Amino acid sequence: MSPRPTAKPRKRPPASNARPQRVEPIATTTVQKRMLVVAVGLAIGLTLATARAVVLQTTESAALQREAARNYVRTSTLDDWRGDILDRNGALLAVTVHRWSVTVDPTLIEEPAETAAALAPILGMPASEVHERIDPATAKAAVDEAELRNPASQLARALSAPMTRLLARMWGTPKASFDRRLDLLEKFFQLEQLQNRAVFGLVDRLAEAAEHTATALSADVDKLRFFPTRGRRFAYIARDLDDQTVRELKQARAAASRRCRELKQAGERCVNPLSRVWTRPEPRRYYPKRELAAPLLGVVGRESRGLSGIERSMDAILSGRQHMVSTIKDSHGRRIFLDGLPDDAALCGPSVELTIDQQIQSVAERELAKACLASGARAGYAVVMRVDTGEVLAAANFPSYNPNTFQQWFSDRQPLKDERLALGQRRHDLAMSREWALNRRAFPGHHETVERETKAALEREVDAFVEFQHGFPNASRNTAFLDVYEPGSITKVFTVAAALEEGLVSLGDVFDLEDGDWELHDADDNVIHDLSRQAEGDLALILKKSSNIGAGKIAFMLGAETLERYLRAFGFGARTHSGVPGEAKGILRPSAQWVPVELANLGFGQGMAVTGIQLVTAVSALANDGKLMRPIVVRRVIDARGRVTSDFAPEVVRQVVSPKTARTVIDLMRGVIEPDGTGRRAYIPEYPVAGKTGTGQKPHLRKRGYSEQMWVNTFFGVAPADDPELAIVVLVDEPSGKRHGGGLIAAPTFKRIMAFALDHLGVPSPYATARRQAWLDPDVLAKRRADGDAVADDLAVLAPPVDLDAQGSLPVPDFRGQTMDRVRARAAEVGLEVRLFGTGTAIAQDVPPHTRVPAGTVLTVTFASHAPSLHPPAAPTDEALPALPLPGRGAAEVRR
Repeated sequence: MSPRPTAKPRKRPPASNARPQRVEPIATTTVQKRMLVVAVGLAIGLTLATARAVVLQTTESAALQREAARNYVRTSTLDDWRGDILDRNGALLAVTVHRWSVTVDPTLIEEPAETAAALAPILGMPASEVHERIDPATAKAAVDEAELRNPASQLARALSAPMTRLLARMWGTPKASFDRRLDLLEKFFQLEQLQNRAVFGLVDRLAEAAEHTATALSADVDKLRFFPTRGRRFAYIARDLDDQTVRELKQARAAASRRCRELKQAGERCVNPLSRVWTRPEPRRYYPKRELAAPLLGVVGRESRGLSGIERSMDAILSGRQHMVSTIKDSHGRRIFLDGLPDDAALCGPSVELTIDQQIQSVAERELAKACLASGARAGYAVVMRVDTGEVLAAANFPSYNPNTFQQWFSDRQPLKDERLALGQRRHDLAMSREWALNRRAFPGHHETVERETKAALEREVDAFVEFQHGFPNASRNTAFLDVYEPGSITKVFTVAAALEEGLVSLGDVFDLEDGDWELHDADDNVIHDLSRQAEGDLALILKKSSNIGAGKIAFMLGAETLERYLRAFGFGARTHSGVPGEAKGILRPSAQWVPVELANLGFGQGMAVTGIQLVTAVSALANDGKLMRPIVVRRVIDARGRVTSDFAPEVVRQVVSPKTARTVIDLMRGVIEPDGTGRRAYIPEYPVAGKTGTGQKPHLRKRGYSEQMWVNTFFGVAPADDPELAIVVLVDEPSGKRHGGGLIAAPTFKRIMAFALDHLGVPSPYATARRQAWLDPDVLAKRRADGDAVADDLAVLAPPVDLDAQGSLPVPDFRGQTMDRVRARAAEVGLEVRLFGTGTAIAQDVPPHTRVPAGTVLTVTFASHAPSLHPPAAPTDEALPALPLPGRGAAEVRR
């Protein structure tokens, strides 16, 4: 194949001889054609672009907007600021305040130790704790591991240390390997079911696996984690911080930034340890009155959710609403509201107004605490209620706590919870061990004896713990609503009311009181005793002397079904629906299950259990002409604009007894407050009081039956007795003195609370009103003096003088409201003798007015000063004031 000839290159003429080529001019038509093509192309492109824009703005607009929203628009939730809790006069009891929390993203923290060291002095926390919260996996524990071991493990390690060193030298095994196996063995042996020899082989295999894995990964076996924690993107460092702490944190972050900027300008590397630490606002519940009504109000958790009390029952209202808003974030991470806030967003939840009066509540808590501390009592409560509306004006509990620091209070009680859980776990473990076959092999022939002895030892520990825990009552518990006690003798008033309503007894009936010992002659030969040994007595004496025998006989007259029906009608054995969460319904067994002795016991308050709110509601029914009211704790709900959205009006539940029966029982209860009654320490000089004492036994903590060392002292009553306004029940749980009783401990507390409450509410005194008017108005004083003879004539008609030698019977005048001189003169005029106690005007007498007694009977009249707060006239007169007309009922009605 012949080779191809190569082409010879052409020779170019020299540059000096080149001639320029002639360029032909472009025709005009050609230019126009080109311009037309370009114009058409531009027109087509613009048309297509316009068409595409139209499509994007019309048919595809919604889809594109949704896609864009998914990329940068976020939907956020705005919660309303939690509403306030107010008392009946608008005083703040609970309010939400603005606080701060410090958070981090642990994945962005390069040096947790440096960040912890920088945050610790600002937050007032140990650096180790801050490091633990940022990154628990790398935190250094400040406590030596030896301190975490129990004493038995420490002793075992100390005894085995010489042998461990010897074996390590003989076998050439590091001592750390033995320690590692001991650590694993200790963890296994903490569970009793794993305390056997088979565990040793498992421990050895686990330790070898850890060592081989560490060798393969070139890691430290002591730091090897088989289950590493997942990376968290959020962690709280501190919460509930004030504005000053946040300002200090921002200043420290700015100072660190300036320092790093200077170091970077000098060519050094620097990382701001606080650059990835953020602050965020958060709400916090604050209780400005501290312990005031704390168990009733309850507490709020971290996420602004009610945990107990009114905070829990009204949580749905106090929390307000949630508002959905669209936001975007700027370059600094701040939210920008695209559409603004909703028009109806109040951003503050409704406020709840309670029926509580903070002044009465404060006095009730103070007086209750004084009574409990003075008597060495374990706990107690006091409830104040308006009888005609059922409004609870005060619900005091002892002991109490400060809800602002409730987390610290709960942490202090944590050891009790841990011990209770530990004992429960041991009971469970003991039950499981009985089914474990290795027990029979470990204790051949006597495994049942070992189980029985172990169970007995555990039960002794449980009994000891129960008694120990009983001495530390839960201060956060609303005892007046949640706990039940046997009421004791105060139940006698409801037994008497039932008998009067049924027409089984009358005021003149006399009962055989068996001289204090009543044998029931039942299967168990039960005997009912009275402290005041009386031969006989009527209804007034039964209540005044608190006769168990009399109440028991009335209960037998009623019968089990009738007595149960009335007790349930008064509200016992059922919740009152007061609105307080967790309210107990009490204990009242069906009458079909009662035996004769239980029927008698229920007549005077044993064998049943009631709450404080049930007691005060029941006695309010007697003071309210027999109408049982539903207790009210929440008065109304007010929205953020001040409008009342819900108003809880008084509600009559039922008519329990007739108005006549109710007034008769209240009159009988007035005799309990007389000088020879069990409730004489509840006497208030300015107001007539009707009440009843009660002393109940408590069941034994560890065995069946009643304890002889655990008693409950109770007193309830109403005032003013002529036209009752308030009802109060006071209970003192387990006073420690030798002398105790409802009249000795609870009655004085009732007196102080009732006197303050009536004065605070402006309830006029039926004793002092007329006298105050006479002192203020001279004309009224002169008129009353002129009417003195007419009053004396009326008394002479009611109680005419008699001949002492005739020894006839005569009616006793009403001495109440008269001075000492007039009482002496009137008694001598009708033929009676009097013993006078006290000074001022007569306020009580041992024999009811208009009662017929033999001539020459010695009466006891008690006097007290009712001087008003105003100063008397400068020139007093020697003439005594005439008898004051006291408000009350007719002479035909019983005045006990």
